[in-house]
Amino acid sequence: MKKKCWMMLALLLLLSLISAGALAKGRPSFGRPGAKPEAEESSKRTEEEWLEHLLEEAKQDRLEKIRDQAVPKAKDYDNNTVCSFGPQFRDVSPRMTDLWYMFTPLDLSEEGTQTFDLIASNMFVVGEVVVTVKDGRVQVDYHYNSRKIEIGREYFNIFPDYKSIEESDLENLHLNKRFSYGKAYSIKDKLDGDTDVILFVCNTATFKKTTSGVGEYYKTHPDRVRQREKMLEMIGK
Repeated sequence: MKKKCWMMLALLLLLSLISAGALAKGRPSFGRPGAKPEAEESSKRTEEEWLEHLLEEAKQDRLEKIRDQAVPKAKDYDNNTVCSFGPQFRDVSPRMTDLWYMFTPLDLSEEGTQTFDLIASNMFVVGEVVVTVKDGRVQVDYHYNSRKIEIGREYFNIFPDYKSIEESDLENLHLNKRFSYGKAYSIKDKLDGDTDVILFVCNTATFKKTTSGVGEYYKTHPDRVRQREKMLEMIGK
C-alpha cells in the first residue's frame, strides 16, 4: 500500500513539473497541439518511457538509501597516534606513562638502512619509518602505505639511552622537538657520538580501517614478541 502511494505521489509531482514547463531542454515534449495521430501515439509512448525511467531512478535512489542505512560505515580513526614498532614504555616503566607509546632501540654504529613498521592506534600497521646512517650522519624518514591516510603531527626524537628518558619527554611534544624528518644529523655533534640510542616516533594520522594499505597489528604474534624481546636485550631490559 505504501509503495502504491509513493508511486502515485511521484507521478503527481512529475505531471505538475511537466505542466509548469520545468522539464529541461532535451527532454521529450508531450501532447503538442495539432500533432498527427502517429506523432501523438509516438509522443504517448515516449511519455510512458520517460515516466518509467524516472520511476526506476527513484526506485534505485531509495534502494541505495536503504543499503546505506543497513551497512555500517567504516569508522574514522581521527588524529590517531602513530609510533614506530617496538616495546611500550608502560610495559617497561609503568610510572612513566599510561599511554601505549612505543619506542625503537637503534644501533647507529654501522652505515646502512633500518626499516620499522609504523603502528597506529596500537592496532594497525600504516606505514614504515626508515633510519639511514651514512658518512657519520643519521636521517629519519617515513611514509604511509596509502595517500588516503591523512598526515597530522610529524614528530620524532632520539634519546642517547633509555634511562635518559623522562616522563616530560613524552608530553608537550611540540616543546620537545629537536629533530625533523628528511634531515641528516651528525651523530658526533647532535648525539654526542652515541650509537646505541632510542628512537621515539609520535606522529598522528587520520584513516579508516578499510583504507587500502592499512593492515592489522597483532601484538601477541610470536614474531612480534620475539622482535620486542630482542629490542629489550639491546637496552639491557
